[in-house]
Amino acid sequence: MYINKQKISKIYLNRVSIDSAYYNRQQQFIKEYNIGDVLGGGLVAEVLGNNQYKIVSVELFNDASSQYIIWGDTANETFGRSFTDGITNTDAMLATDPLSETAATISRAYNGGGFNDWYLPAIDELEPLYQNRVILGLNSNFYWSSTESSTTFAYVKSFGNGSNAISQKSSANNVRAVRIHTI
Repeated sequence: MYINKQKISKIYLNRVSIDSAYYNRQQQFIKEYNIGDVLGGGLVAEVLGNNQYKIVSVELFNDASSQYIIWGDTANETFGRSFTDGITNTDAMLATDPLSETAATISRAYNGGGFNDWYLPAIDELEPLYQNRVILGLNSNFYWSSTESSTTFAYVKSFGNGSNAISQKSSANNVRAVRIHTI
């Protein structure tokens, strides 16, 4: 029986599985992370692919032991209306009201793991957090999104039943910052 050693060697060098890690084609060691793993200053909340992960802050900015946070200014529209782009929405919120203690300023000021690219997630970005709430240890309250509905309302997500709703911006709700981490 003839074995093609070159083919076996090539397969071995291109991708060797070792637990939840592998070598990519450039021979770099890549560790794969799962939901709930510690990474990038928080917990992995979503695996995005291409070695990118959505990270949720470990710190809850307003749980039962601390004060809830308002969304922001009700006198001005931010026009941060994206359902999927929390970074752009957060930037719009900060451009309108950069100084007060709001969901956006607290999210952006967070520096978990020494990273400074945290933001308030858009409403659709909260869905994976809701789906993985038990693994991530998230409570069943309402969480602010960065998605604005109007001058006086913004979207929230219930982590009790997964529904989306609108809430007055002057109402107080939970906040969890997120960031994208690439390895």
